[in-house]
Amino acid sequence: MDYYSLTPIEFKSFLSGYNKRIQNDYEVARLIGYLSLKPHLNKSSQKKNINEVIPFGWDDNKVKSKEIKKLSLEEFEDLKLKWNF
Repeated sequence: MDYYSLTPIEFKSFLSGYNKRIQNDYEVARLIGYLSLKPHLNKSSQKKNINEVIPFGWDDNKVKSKEIKKLSLEEFEDLKLKWNF
């Protein structure tokens, strides 16, 4: 596929789909690994869910929400000077 002929929106959609496909492959590998590992875990670890035994970085993103920090007037003025606005 010639990626240079894609518009930015088409490329963003393509990249999003590709990332979802890769993430799905990792999820399948994690499930297989978890099911293979589970009989060998002690009783307390067997009660843990799959995300606790084999965590991925994107698991945290589903749980946490982004907090927006409100800038003080002084911080705003510093940024204004820094970016020449």
